[in-house]
Amino acid sequence: MRYQKGGRGRGGMDCAGPLLYVARKHGIKLPDWMGYDAQRPDPAELYRRLRESLDEYPIEDAGEGRVGLCSWSIDNPEQQVLGRHLVFMVGARADSAGIVHVDATWPSRGVVASPPSWLSNRLLAVFRLRGVEYGPAWHC
Repeated sequence: MRYQKGGRGRGGMDCAGPLLYVARKHGIKLPDWMGYDAQRPDPAELYRRLRESLDEYPIEDAGEGRVGLCSWSIDNPEQQVLGRHLVFMVGARADSAGIVHVDATWPSRGVVASPPSWLSNRLLAVFRLRGVEYGPAWHC
């Protein structure tokens, strides 16, 4: 699936797309965040919207079904603290786990799967959808 600014379905998605798509498929209503800059969102605004709609947990709670707020860059210390990217965590165990996220950079430009190690030095916060039961954390 390709990257599409404001995309929420099969035609394409931005990084909020997988979260909103999965929530809607399970009957969970979340406000759509249309109108934000999908390629360089304001970190404070993105974090505020997440806290309004989901419950924040410690980073150690990373695991299946959780949403991660991440920095995109691990090379630039100033950028490491800016949460500008959302990921969706999949897989019940750390050894079979991964993350699904939307990479807007060339050549990926679409929905990609990455190993949990992608989160190293990037994961800034973990969120859970309200009203959903979750299994144990990955403990990676």
